[in-house]
Amino acid sequence: MIAEIEEYLNTVRIDKSEHTIRSYEHAVKLFLEYFQPKEFSDIVGIASGQCREFQSYLASQEDTKKSTVNAYIRPLKALFNWLVENEYLEKSPFEKIKFLKLPKPVRDYLSEEEVENMINACKNIDEKFIFVLMVSTGVRRDEVISLKLSDVHGNHILVHGKGSKERVLVLEPNIMNLLEEYMKFRQTKIHNDSEYLLVSKNSSQYTGEAIRQKISSIGKRAGILPERLERIHPHTLRHTFATNLVGSGADIRIVQGALGHADLKTTQIYAHLRNSALDSAMLNMKSLIKE
Repeated sequence: MIAEIEEYLNTVRIDKSEHTIRSYEHAVKLFLEYFQPKEFSDIVGIASGQCREFQSYLASQEDTKKSTVNAYIRPLKALFNWLVENEYLEKSPFEKIKFLKLPKPVRDYLSEEEVENMINACKNIDEKFIFVLMVSTGVRRDEVISLKLSDVHGNHILVHGKGSKERVLVLEPNIMNLLEEYMKFRQTKIHNDSEYLLVSKNSSQYTGEAIRQKISSIGKRAGILPERLERIHPHTLRHTFATNLVGSGADIRIVQGALGHADLKTTQIYAHLRNSALDSAMLNMKSLIKE
């Protein structure tokens, strides 16, 4: 590994999640395999045109989506920006590389029937509490595994979000009942004194991948068809929460606060759902016009 790139990756490893670190390392690996630099001076000579060819090469690989290519280019842009900021380079060859245009995303969420079926498919209180907590509060995967016992205050939880931003979310009575049941399970079955709220049976903190596998396993047991199950992951529970909140009439800024979005534009993807709820309510209300 070229020393300057390794130095950058070490800065990433300090405060990024395991998932982010792996994605950055993989993007750098692809970059190095393509350009085959022997030393840093070989990287200095790379031009924007070559980076564009690299992007096209990635896009040409079988089964590689545009979103995946963008996921590779993003950390490389960050890498070269860092090299410029630290005066290893005068200019980034990735500066003019634009992300591939993506089709407008369809925000997938669970139906009420799917939520009910998945809750019923949970095999123990551990799974049930994790699933219900995520679908009822919209916490991110990394946020739920980072929750500590000290973050639970009565019927509220303190969530540590992106960029060291915190938010407080309320737990409805049904979740509080599950929390009480889970804590009994945690004390009698796991015998763990970990500071984290969620711990696995081997007494360690859950990983993000373990949570993803749990959601997938619950979905399989719930009888969800494979093609549908491919689109169900931890973030789907977050979309389900937001969809339900907007559908219940919550103002978009309240949804923003609940999700922990720094920018309201990120939350605006749910605005059309609020309009749909309004349309439905108006079409179903008692008509004041007599025929």
